Amino acid sequence: MLNHGRFRQPTCDIELIEHSIKYESKAPINARLASNGALCVDTNRTGRSPADRYIVAGKYSSQINWNSVNKEMPRDVFLALMDKVMNHADTLDEPLFFSDDLYIGKDSQYRQPIRLVTKYAWHHLFGRNFFIKGEAHDGNKKPWTLLSVPSFITVPERDSTHSDGVIAIDLDEQVILIANRTYGGCEWKAFFTAMNTLLPFDDVLTMHCGANITKKEGHVTLFLGLSGTGKTALSADPDCLLIGDDGHGWGPNGIFNIAGGCYAKLHDITREREQLIWDALHFGTIMENVVLDNNRLPDFEIGPENIRGLYPMDFIDDVYPAEHAGHPDAIIFLTCDMYGVLPPVAKLSAEQAAYYFAAGYTTKIGSTEANSLHDFEPTFSAYFGEVFFPLLSKYYLDLFQTKLREHNVPVYLVNTGWTGGPMGSPAGRRFSIATSRNIVHAIQHNKIHDEDLVLLTEHNLLVPKHVAGVDERNLNPLNMWDDKTSYHAACQELNQLFHANMAMKFPDMESAILESGRPKS
Repeated sequence: MLNHGRFRQPTCDIELIEHSIKYESKAPINARLASNGALCVDTNRTGRSPADRYIVAGKYSSQINWNSVNKEMPRDVFLALMDKVMNHADTLDEPLFFSDDLYIGKDSQYRQPIRLVTKYAWHHLFGRNFFIKGEAHDGNKKPWTLLSVPSFITVPERDSTHSDGVIAIDLDEQVILIANRTYGGCEWKAFFTAMNTLLPFDDVLTMHCGANITKKEGHVTLFLGLSGTGKTALSADPDCLLIGDDGHGWGPNGIFNIAGGCYAKLHDITREREQLIWDALHFGTIMENVVLDNNRLPDFEIGPENIRGLYPMDFIDDVYPAEHAGHPDAIIFLTCDMYGVLPPVAKLSAEQAAYYFAAGYTTKIGSTEANSLHDFEPTFSAYFGEVFFPLLSKYYLDLFQTKLREHNVPVYLVNTGWTGGPMGSPAGRRFSIATSRNIVHAIQHNKIHDEDLVLLTEHNLLVPKHVAGVDERNLNPLNMWDDKTSYHAACQELNQLFHANMAMKFPDMESAILESGRPKS
């Protein structure tokens, strides 16, 4: 492809938008401008494709936790597949879009150059929105290359893939191949997975989290959580500067954003609830799978659950400008509890922090993954993003515990899910974003004191008796249940799930963590 000049280097992002509207306006992309100015596109799947992701065999193979998600692709299979894709690309009517001025990792000590090669203009805009723009590569570091060719359909019997599409990551040669997958998040999560594999060897703990810093005190807060738990909404706070909303590294110098954009869930969004995100939805933003009415007005209440908005960080006014912030002053584990039994906030011991970090309990929003069978289901995703962390568990868990000890960081569990009853029950209701924000503000401003904590024995969790702006009855979930017997039964059911998950995934977990960290039987 290099020899044949099969590349087109866009002069500006507007050119990509114009090209997408002109040439990508028909199915399956249906590119069009919404009334707010954003480029609206449809994807062939409305979520990631974890079953289609492979890691190419190489020098890191012995350190990867091979399983149903981290599947190994033999190098000869990958090279043969790349040959087919590149031959296919040479037959396309239009040259591929190409950029060589993008980077991943805001901290210059760990920043990696990216070459972005895509068939679709809107995919190229996605990468240019989400990764970090800079000067053309200077050649000091070998760049990563991402090749996205959705028109190439894989054949499992021929290509040794799971289905008709593939996401393959070659850590040795720094190449990512995406074929027949148009969901934009595949680009970001493939790179995120690669960084999560490599950076821990440089003493950098990578985390699936949002991060911000208070404007007045300069306190850094991390928000670890899966999709739908509130990472983006809670880290985008008018009282704070946003460091990033999805992936960060914790290195010797502190916290840094791995990406350069935001990828916000838009389902049910209103300006009143999430002003910073709403105001970023304008010309230059990409909206995925959002339904537009006849006047091109977005309807965020219908359509798939996992509708998204992708915009660069500079679309938000209050962004932290430096390469890295300091070490965290607080870490928050966000969990969306569908059982309705976890408290809205609990302060964790060091052992509990390790336990809940390893467990990664929440409710999975099914449509964030393609072909999920359930809209909602309880899930345990280690490190609050298990599918993005391929290494053996010791690399993440040991580094997490070391960082906590070195910097004496308090850790909190915040439930943004249900209370008063399970999800779907007449009595169950979800905590409001305002309640969660008040809890976060109390954490950030050191308003939760150890002497005010009381023990919830059914969970082995310490919870505050008072939080400004939060109804005190909410702080003990038992108060919110009319049927106390059902409450205790639901606690027992959830706790058994915790125990079963830990026995299956972490059979060699330290006894001190198990004894002190886990909920009661």
